[in-house]
Amino acid sequence: MLWGITKSEYLSKDENYQRKRLDETQEKEAENNKLMAQYEKTFMLDNEKEKLNVYKENISNLTQARSEVIQLAQGEKGDEAYNVFLNKSSPCVQPYTTG
Repeated sequence: MLWGITKSEYLSKDENYQRKRLDETQEKEAENNKLMAQYEKTFMLDNEKEKLNVYKENISNLTQARSEVIQLAQGEKGDEAYNVFLNKSSPCVQPYTTG
């Protein structure tokens, strides 16, 4: 999953579970950043560069939304967190989840 978290995971009250999932998400984000840096060094056509820039913008927006969701969830504002999850993440991941 691109997000690295799901509704049930960020609504969990188990702090150890939340910390583990957050650590895993941060590891995947670091790995993604490393791979993106490597990919950017390869030859790309103009349309590939455009698509890469859109992807990078979506990932940035997704990361910001995820941080907001985590902050709300940790503040026990599960309903608000879920709304942010739905409203801010969907536009970011939809291009990569539809056929």
